[in-house]
Amino acid sequence: MSIKLPSNWNDVSLSQLDSLLSLPHSEIEITNFINRLAVLTGKNRDEIKKIELQDSYKMIEKLIFLDKLPSEEKVNWLSFKNRVFKLKKVEALNNADFIDLNAIVEGNDPEGTKVAKMMFILFDKVFGRDVSDWSFFMEMPVGKCYGTIVFFCNIVKNYYLRHLESYLEMFQTAPMEKIQEMEKKTKVDIQLQIQKMRTLLRSERSGDGMIF
Repeated sequence: MSIKLPSNWNDVSLSQLDSLLSLPHSEIEITNFINRLAVLTGKNRDEIKKIELQDSYKMIEKLIFLDKLPSEEKVNWLSFKNRVFKLKKVEALNNADFIDLNAIVEGNDPEGTKVAKMMFILFDKVFGRDVSDWSFFMEMPVGKCYGTIVFFCNIVKNYYLRHLESYLEMFQTAPMEKIQEMEKKTKVDIQLQIQKMRTLLRSERSGDGMIF
């Protein structure tokens, strides 16, 4: 049987990552190998079971990278499916973006799905056809995404929290007429965003909030 194995995280999509993480763990290493190989190659498990034991162990050695984290190198530009994307600058992200990102991280979606949703917010398409929703990123390689998400988690969060209290104070002291005028102009429910910011700050102070 001819099987093409992934050689690193750039050969594994976010969709496949979700499938890998959902696999049950077995004390029998060959069983884990069969399940992983089925996800990574699309081959039927019955076909994989026919692989000779010696060849199986060679393949297991080639898949050892799955037990290690991808590179944490931040990527500012991405090329994928005839499109080019650019990472937004921290200053270009607004309160609603950060609140949505926090909701994604705290949500119950699988890790690959979380990353795809975050990528949809953090990157602008600068060339190629428009991307309608986050599901487009589910086929993006894990290796292309991981470093950027780590960057956001470790740096952008700190940048945001430093300014969140001042933003909240500004909104809380603004006249209601001014807020309503801003809501009409921006079509954003600012009062709802204020409530979310309060919740986010409380959870961060208690240590039960953002898990970046």
